[in-house]
Amino acid sequence: MLTCVDPDGRTVAFDVVGEGPPVVLIPPVMVGQTVYRELVRDLARDHQLIRFELPGHRGSSPWREGVSLDGLAQQVASVLDHLGHRRATLVGYSLGSCISLQFAGRFPERTRAVFAVGAFPRTTAVLRTCVRLACWSTRTIPRTSALAFAFGNARRWSDIPGMFQAGCLADPATSSALFASLLPQPCLTRLPEISAPVFLVCGRWDGYAAPYQRELQRRIPGSTLTWVPQVGHQVPPKQPRVLAAIIRAHFANDSSQY
Repeated sequence: MLTCVDPDGRTVAFDVVGEGPPVVLIPPVMVGQTVYRELVRDLARDHQLIRFELPGHRGSSPWREGVSLDGLAQQVASVLDHLGHRRATLVGYSLGSCISLQFAGRFPERTRAVFAVGAFPRTTAVLRTCVRLACWSTRTIPRTSALAFAFGNARRWSDIPGMFQAGCLADPATSSALFASLLPQPCLTRLPEISAPVFLVCGRWDGYAAPYQRELQRRIPGSTLTWVPQVGHQVPPKQPRVLAAIIRAHFANDSSQY
């Protein structure tokens, strides 16, 4: 595990797998990088995968109050600075997708492309209730929450122990604060500043993010939307080959030098 320090003095943990064009994998809360396990096996053959760890997860410092998407995007930038990368492609899932869009809006010159999986840059009343429930449960019953997130994201029974362990090791107060970062809905303000290609990816059965995809497509000029069949919110862990194919198609058609 590698570490760097963000401008506020917090430790940011990450590791690097593979060689090739740099791709930052930004995970969701609790289950963390376990959701990208099969995607990493596929893409690491010819990409440098930078596995970013959220605050309070696997060696990253806790951040228990005042978490913001801007601050999380800055942590991603700190990792790129540490590795000497001027630009990178970002893959984000759930909260990670919101961070990736925030990064692309705040640092357009540093963004090659964004794959935003299950993005929800604003919250309706129903989703706000779900986010508030996640804030409460991750803080007050963290092991139960860890088990729920593991079951929700597991593709097979053997995936559950690793995902559950990741959730149990996450700092409960930080997990709660990370969910709370979604409530102010700041991501919408950054969307007009995005200049890199944006690939919106969403499961057909995604009850959380599906209502926002057409809106996102309208607000981000030139973005594309891909619906993944037979899956809900959990595209990366449950349909990793489909996601890998979408990412590979972009690199195959991109003539720019990395």
